[in-house]
Amino acid sequence: MRLLLLLPLLSAAAAPLLADGPLVDARTVAAWMTDGERLTLVDLRPTTEYSQGSIPGAINVPARLVPSRQLPPLGRVVAFGDGLGRTDIAAALEALNAKPGIQAYGLRGGLAAWESAALATTHRKGVSKEELPMLNYDQLLRVAGPELLVIDLRKEPELVAGPAGEGAAPAEPPLTDLGALLPQARVVRPTAGPVAGVAGGAGGPLAAGVVSADPNEELTVLIDSGDGAAESMARRLRASGNRRVVVLAGGELILRHEGRAGLMRAGGGSLLLEEANTAGKEEP
Repeated sequence: MRLLLLLPLLSAAAAPLLADGPLVDARTVAAWMTDGERLTLVDLRPTTEYSQGSIPGAINVPARLVPSRQLPPLGRVVAFGDGLGRTDIAAALEALNAKPGIQAYGLRGGLAAWESAALATTHRKGVSKEELPMLNYDQLLRVAGPELLVIDLRKEPELVAGPAGEGAAPAEPPLTDLGALLPQARVVRPTAGPVAGVAGGAGGPLAAGVVSADPNEELTVLIDSGDGAAESMARRLRASGNRRVVVLAGGELILRHEGRAGLMRAGGGSLLLEEANTAGKEEP
């Protein structure tokens, strides 16, 4: 019996590491809860997000407040963010493990992986249109590791006629080199066609690259040319069960400007690039 009680601890110790705490997957945490294991769930997201829904029984300590927050000796803690690259989990885990009587683990893939596993949450069920999560430029660079899957939906610049005798030339600069910007990420550039296993698709070239993405292993970021293709694909992927999917706010234009503020054309008017670069930032 004693050996059985130790098994969850041994599996956690063998889990991948993040900063000063190991990562455990959603199914493992759910099993701990079902077995009545003593643990505390800590939701590190902003309070506004926590209030909209979380893992049942979780308490809310926003990541930026963890270092200064007085906490009792909680024992085993499983801390999580949204899993979408917008919460600094590493720093929060380090701060939690520095507190007396706390042994903190990180939930691999965060709340997004938990939802992708179809595990219970306190979110209200309704028919309101989902607000797609966005990642800004700085956050993209922060999560740019081997767990990042980039779906490149950008369009090549159109060719326009040049001066007589010079032929056609691109109307805009070449696309940002994602391989150079995100060397550790897996970049998939699809061709035209529907996607097998994705809501609204019945087969196509993205099947292996997108449908096989494991929310426990990869964060999927979609990048387009500002034409809405990323939002459309994100809704389809999320409807198909993968909740660990985000859109890069500003798309190719924010990449070209390296996240700096400026103006981009949006229909009949202009939109500040600063708005794109602040998308997804945590609230105070």
